[in-house]
Amino acid sequence: MSAPERRFSRSEARWTIVSTITALVGVAVAALAWLLGPDTARSGGGGGPPVASATVTPISPAPSTAPSTSVPSTSVPELVSLSALEPTQADVAYVQTNQTATIGGRVLLRSVLVPVTGRSERPSLTYSLDRRFTALRGTVGLADNSTSTAGVFTVTFVGDGRTIASIRFSFGQARQVDVKLNKVSQLQITFAGTADPCCAIVALGDVSLVEV
Repeated sequence: MSAPERRFSRSEARWTIVSTITALVGVAVAALAWLLGPDTARSGGGGGPPVASATVTPISPAPSTAPSTSVPSTSVPELVSLSALEPTQADVAYVQTNQTATIGGRVLLRSVLVPVTGRSERPSLTYSLDRRFTALRGTVGLADNSTSTAGVFTVTFVGDGRTIASIRFSFGQARQVDVKLNKVSQLQITFAGTADPCCAIVALGDVSLVEV
């Protein structure tokens, strides 16, 4: 006699279906984890081919090649008025310094005035510069208030015994001078003219020395 056929109740059937679905979901999750997980997980458990990993190296920004905008500094040369220096030797009847002179109608401050009293006279002024200066700049001429105005006059600049410049002028002429001193130690300025015995006045108008 055969055993009676066993029928599953509805609750047992539902439990069986749920268990089956749960098992299938677990298998699907495990498979997805294997596909998306790191290489070490794949190589250790599933036997699938390893996937090469990519190394990302950060790229440093390229150095700036923009030109420098810094402006080189420029130094302004120091100027020293000739009137501020005391001559070490003065072979003149007299000398006036730091005066206001007028040459050809031009008013010049801080001027040196030297009288030229005759053809045979060669008055001179000597300055000790100690190689401090590179140039002498200013205006040379006969002062407008000179009582003797005829003739031609000459101012000569002698540096360490060597003539470096000679300026000729007549009454009413204002000569610009820019004498290269080349760091001379001794500067002598000589004056000459064809004036009558009295009185032509040569002016070194607003003459300055350019300091090294």
